[in-house]
Amino acid sequence: IRIATFTNVSRTVLPRVIRDFGALHPCVRFTLKQGDYTRNAQWVHDGVVDFCFTARGFTTGLEKRVVYHDELVALLPAAHELSPHVTSEVTDDYTIMAMVEEGLGVSMLYRRTVEGMRADIRVRPIVHAPSRDVVAAWRSWDTMPIATRRFIDYMSSHIVN
Repeated sequence: IRIATFTNVSRTVLPRVIRDFGALHPCVRFTLKQGDYTRNAQWVHDGVVDFCFTARGFTTGLEKRVVYHDELVALLPAAHELSPHVTSEVTDDYTIMAMVEEGLGVSMLYRRTVEGMRADIRVRPIVHAPSRDVVAAWRSWDTMPIATRRFIDYMSSHIVN
């Protein structure tokens, strides 16, 4: 089963689901390619992977199924007076958390990204938070390998939103 994924899914969803599905189907092998929303969808179009994880807006020409809904939350250093002063612009999730933890500002990340992290930061809900639907997307359900279809069905019924 060839999957294109991104960090949030790789860290919070796939390990347990692959472990549990693999216990039921020990002959199945997985190949994971780490990318971003756009690259993952392109790998599906190009036939590099069987399916990908991406956000809903990146699935043009693909079939899809919502895997989970995720919302942005505010990240604050443990002892911080909310301040708009920008000291850095960073795109890597782990770097963002490290910068916030060191008191270098505040940020927003998706809730699943920060779940289970041990950084000394405070996570706060945002009123009317922006959100995304993370989807599994593929070219054609009918032509996808049967193991991949079974994995997507299994995953869909075992992920807590």
